[in-house]
Amino acid sequence: MKVARDPRFVALSLICAASLALCVSPAAAVEPITVNPIELSDGSILAGIDAIDFAAEARIPYAAAIAPLPADELAAQARDAEVRLVAATVYAEARSEGPRGMRAVAHVIFNRVGGRFGATVRDVILAPFQFSAWNRNDPNRPIAENPEAFLNCDADREAWDHAQAIARDVIEGRSIDPTGGARFYHTRSIRPRWAAYGVGRQRIGAHVFYRDVLPRRRRA
Repeated sequence: MKVARDPRFVALSLICAASLALCVSPAAAVEPITVNPIELSDGSILAGIDAIDFAAEARIPYAAAIAPLPADELAAQARDAEVRLVAATVYAEARSEGPRGMRAVAHVIFNRVGGRFGATVRDVILAPFQFSAWNRNDPNRPIAENPEAFLNCDADREAWDHAQAIARDVIEGRSIDPTGGARFYHTRSIRPRWAAYGVGRQRIGAHVFYRDVLPRRRRA
């Protein structure tokens, strides 16, 4: 028994089949799909989309594998993140100190990497109660987290630009340490207890820097 087909139904079926065939990654290697004119039941000719080779379509992957980022691009992204973290820290800690004061703080960060302070720049900066701008209730914490939100004047923007340039210079080894290897500092407006045991003391702007602080067992 021959079943009559509505030409509109045939055309719609063919269009849907073609849409499925097109929903694949353009990067995937596919086999050609045969498309020939056909004659419908009413004698008319439908050109263009015809019999889809569904066997070939089944072999088409519906999602191409996502290629990983190149190693150099990943390294660049990590470097940019490190630059931003260092820049945000020195800006929040010493933005009023000018380029030299911010450079001094940046070098303290890198002088601490390794040993008892932390294995990475991030570890050093975010260690509890080390850089006060990252303390939970410190008024500079929001600035450290999002410096751009607090650039209210040209002086702020200039200081932020300096902080970013200094951070990149220090990270890439293009900076001279004005502290001579300091690993501690505090503002001149306070005197923490550990300052009495600091060695290699020097002043840079409103901060006092120390090359090191004697461990408890060596304190008189």
